[in-house]
Amino acid sequence: MSRSAPSVPSRPSLFGGLLARLRALLRPATVDRSSFADAGGIDRRTIMLPMIGDQQGKSYYEVAEMWARERLRAKRHLQEIVDGVTDYGDPGQAAGSFACDVGVWLRFVDLPGMADTLDDLRMWHDHWHQELARLIDLANQGQRGPVLDALKPGRGSWSYAARRVNQLLEALWLQREPMGLQLRLEGSAEWIDAALLREGEGAGELTVSLERALQTAASVQVRHTDRPDQAPRAYKVRLCRPGQRGAQDQGVYIAYLV
Repeated sequence: MSRSAPSVPSRPSLFGGLLARLRALLRPATVDRSSFADAGGIDRRTIMLPMIGDQQGKSYYEVAEMWARERLRAKRHLQEIVDGVTDYGDPGQAAGSFACDVGVWLRFVDLPGMADTLDDLRMWHDHWHQELARLIDLANQGQRGPVLDALKPGRGSWSYAARRVNQLLEALWLQREPMGLQLRLEGSAEWIDAALLREGEGAGELTVSLERALQTAASVQVRHTDRPDQAPRAYKVRLCRPGQRGAQDQGVYIAYLV
């Protein structure tokens, strides 16, 4: 009886393996289109704000980039004066808030519904330039200490003005007017009108503006004027100070509630 030779398992050729891998690479990938779902609507910061005349509108991101470049140039210039790389800075040129890119944009942007916010933005941007001019003057006089302090993050009126510009720029695109509030001191029946400037997480802290000074540690109740059905919330006055924008803030106080 003849016996057949044992069969040898066939192995795919090298060419066949390469061909299979190539097909896999060329096969259209399955795209998870759920990642393209609406995640909260259009980003308002991409909208071009209306401008006067034939000026080109810009998005928030374009203006924010211009503002970031402006601040970076100013800091570098101050540092160069302090380090002796530059002999002299021109305070008069630095004070010209209309000459920079952001200043030019502010001259032509047109938002009638946000006129107060736009006025505040122009004022704080100008104040930032005035403070820059003051710092350049100090640097020219060799007063390194105040200039170096101002260059540190979050220090002094120059840094504060920059933060206010940041906040107001975003407010223009988000179109957030200050929210109306009313405050009532403990033991009083009178409600005092106020405006909400900032709300901490979970409404645990409030920063408000109003036309009356409040005593530190005073107990107050706060209610939203647009939410009459909600019960007032109790807060303590951590600090209350006069407004710091000159004539524009005459008679206005800023209160910090916790």
